[in-house]
Amino acid sequence: MKKRWIAVSAGLFFYAVFLAAMVPATFINPILAHYGGNNLRVSNAQGTLWNGSGSLYGLEEIRWKIRLPELLLGHLHINVASSIATRAMDIFISPARIEMQHVALILPAAVLADWAPMLKSLAPGGKLSMVTEKFSASDTFFRGRLELDWLDATSSLSRVAPIGSYRIHLAANGRGLTLQLDTQKGPLFLAGTGSWSPSTGLRFSGTARSKNEQLAGLLNLIGKPSPSGAYRVLIGGRS
Repeated sequence: MKKRWIAVSAGLFFYAVFLAAMVPATFINPILAHYGGNNLRVSNAQGTLWNGSGSLYGLEEIRWKIRLPELLLGHLHINVASSIATRAMDIFISPARIEMQHVALILPAAVLADWAPMLKSLAPGGKLSMVTEKFSASDTFFRGRLELDWLDATSSLSRVAPIGSYRIHLAANGRGLTLQLDTQKGPLFLAGTGSWSPSTGLRFSGTARSKNEQLAGLLNLIGKPSPSGAYRVLIGGRS
């Protein structure tokens, strides 16, 4: 009887492993939504969760592999190959930390509203280029640099499209991040510096200006006019 139960248990174990190995590739989307926001998803997913491919929001083709042994130890390791990247990317996720290596991705700019809720009213559109050689973050410590390019930016609050292209430099300083915003091109000029940490939230001080009269309404929404003709943009800590 004991041998019979061992055989049954072994059979059930291998059947469960077989079912797990066949989890469809579409299951990557709940993982992306949890860690990257609801606007980040893969379409036309093919293969399995562990070895799949698809289109990242219709902007680029990606292929990924998830290492099951590490997942059983509580660590999620995703190896990603992209149609625009020159080398494979590695993303490590654990309950306490997330780390990205050799990342070069094109994402929908709508993810900005997921990452920074105060931007939801702008309804950001366009593309977001994210590049880093190595960046890691936990609840209490940050390390590395991250460069974000908001390309052909649009907003539902303006009929002008695009309003410009912008670069955001993020640099970790241990317990938080410093940021610098610069304008690459476009009718709406934005520039400034700031910081972010779990304890203080986002703090930003910058300027905005434009010679395009159609952008006057947007300027009044994001800043306050100054004697110089530019608009002062201030974002405090947590509200």
